[in-house]
Amino acid sequence: MATHPQTPGPSAEPLTKPDHAATELFDASIGALAGGAIGVLAGPLGVVAGAGLGALAGGLLGHQTAAERHEKDDTDALMDDIDAEEEFFHEPRSLGVAAPALVAAIPFSAVNVLTSEHREIAPLLIALSAWAKELMATTDDGRVETARFVGVLRSFVTDWHHAREEGILFQTLDLNCPAHERGPVAATVCEHGQLNGLLASMDELSRLPAPWSAQQREEVAHAASSYCELLHRDIATEEAVVFPMAEARLSASSNEMGDRFEAFTRTMGAPLTSVREVIASLVLVHPPADRRSHPDYRAPVRLRSIS
Repeated sequence: MATHPQTPGPSAEPLTKPDHAATELFDASIGALAGGAIGVLAGPLGVVAGAGLGALAGGLLGHQTAAERHEKDDTDALMDDIDAEEEFFHEPRSLGVAAPALVAAIPFSAVNVLTSEHREIAPLLIALSAWAKELMATTDDGRVETARFVGVLRSFVTDWHHAREEGILFQTLDLNCPAHERGPVAATVCEHGQLNGLLASMDELSRLPAPWSAQQREEVAHAASSYCELLHRDIATEEAVVFPMAEARLSASSNEMGDRFEAFTRTMGAPLTSVREVIASLVLVHPPADRRSHPDYRAPVRLRSIS
């Protein structure tokens, strides 16, 4: 970025602000000496008169010069402010990046991240429950839809959401809590294991050859309904007990957990856009029977793929 002629470049040393009062006194002194020199030619009285008139003229000249300097200083300061604004805000925007924040960064909160994901999981569980009821009311092949539910539940809930809960938040909480307070965390981890077992049952049933018998359809529907009930209970326990305990105990560890969350995201590789697309599709195709009165149901938002 080009700099203005009257302002130093980015690497220049800051200039010391001039002492305008001293400069005005200097101008007056020069005027007095000049007037006095002229007065020497006119005799003793001329020296006194010439010095006085010279000092007055020098002072007036110095005052005018000082006013001009003050005006120039104000202009320089204004241009420096414009330079700073352009460098701080406009140049980053022209490059397509956000301008630097003027406020301190908000500390990372694992609880906020995981709670927001609970809000994403809730509509998926509603769709799974609705589909389980549909499965019992039809004789159509349910293998494809069973496999779709199993795939997104494993990808988003097990491998993404629960993996960070257990491997980062719960692990850090265990290290910072006395043994007698770790019961809710252990119970939650146990529920996660039970959820994985229900997913494994649904996955195995989805691989059975068509057509399914009435008993097999009932087994799939029961596993799906049990998964919904258990995960709803698990989320309620986390938000009522485990997450408040984490917020009270782990405020000093927030930045460290933020780094571990970022590292986990890098390790996962591909973004979850495609998984969220399938979730949106399932929520759209399998709404609750009375979607208007269901407290957790919301219309899915179609996500634009970034791949």
